[in-house]
Amino acid sequence: MTRVPRTRGPWWPLLALIRKELIQALRDRQMLFMIVAAPMIQIVLFGYAAQLEFKHADTVVVDEDRTADSRAFIEGLGADDTFRVRWADDVPAAVDVLRHGDATVVLIVPHGFASDRAAGGDAAVQVLYDGSDPTLGVSAASAIEAYAASQTRIPVGLAPIPVGQIILEPRLLYNPGLDSRRFFVPGTAASLLVVVTMLVTAMGLAREREVGTLEQLLVTPMGPMTLMLGKMVPYALFGLLDEILILVIGNLVFDVPIQGDLAVLALGTAGYLGCTLALGLLIAASARTQQQAFMGGFFFMMPAILLSGFMTPIEAMPSWLQPITIVNPMRHFVEISRSILLRDASFTDVAPHVAWLYGIAVTLLVTAALRFRRTVA
Repeated sequence: MTRVPRTRGPWWPLLALIRKELIQALRDRQMLFMIVAAPMIQIVLFGYAAQLEFKHADTVVVDEDRTADSRAFIEGLGADDTFRVRWADDVPAAVDVLRHGDATVVLIVPHGFASDRAAGGDAAVQVLYDGSDPTLGVSAASAIEAYAASQTRIPVGLAPIPVGQIILEPRLLYNPGLDSRRFFVPGTAASLLVVVTMLVTAMGLAREREVGTLEQLLVTPMGPMTLMLGKMVPYALFGLLDEILILVIGNLVFDVPIQGDLAVLALGTAGYLGCTLALGLLIAASARTQQQAFMGGFFFMMPAILLSGFMTPIEAMPSWLQPITIVNPMRHFVEISRSILLRDASFTDVAPHVAWLYGIAVTLLVTAALRFRRTVA
């Protein structure tokens, strides 16, 4: 008696292909990381970084009255996590902190603040806001107005006594019209340059590895560093061209001012492009296919944008997350662009951010060279 072989249904080829792809994906550690770990990391970062509530706004205070009433008013402002208050000796020093981008608000309490209120009169307080971030400026103004309106009594003895109102004299600096386009264009430029440089470099080098031309270059006398510099320079030129186009279009279409020291902006742009290109090379050195290179670039892009201060203020992020943003090159380039284009900052104002960019670029480039050398070996 012969055994009749069991026939397989028409869905068998599809099921076999699905099984093969699942096994292949589970065996690929890089792919498994992108599928499982990357979304978990990004949703955690997004949940903590995308804070829309207003808090931890850096505020510089100049107390010209120097009385118990003025001190109580200032200390009450920093009593919760809405404002982080620090003191300045005079108005020029406070404005300089604001121009550096290290503060959102400057509060100036004038002489006679306490005596005017005690006499039943109104006391004027000048408030300077950084308008380069419209959302942050409006939120700060609303919070300070609410706090000032609540200060209608001062403690004297056992019972508080009514006093005059606090009248705020607000002034918006660097973006008086609160035009959000002036705020978003520099951040958009940072995001677009990542696509033009990092992703294109990573996928281009991964493609050369797939077709075999990369191995042909590696057997030539040039070393890994020479090879990487040769790959970086053309895309760096493309990135500089794109930055010029973004500035021109932003000025002509969205009225974003082109002011400040453009040589310093070019220096910062070069450092930022060095970071993104070196990162693209590092991703390509670790990827075997274009798909892996794209996923690696995407894995970097989302956290970089979230932790750059492009969409949400870094001050509003949790205290444990803020130090991590220091190693994010996009944060430094966004701050350089906004400081120069909106605040007319000088090289001294943005020098720490420029130094961070070049330090990160050198570190990534050396790491990518070592990775390439290990890959060749």
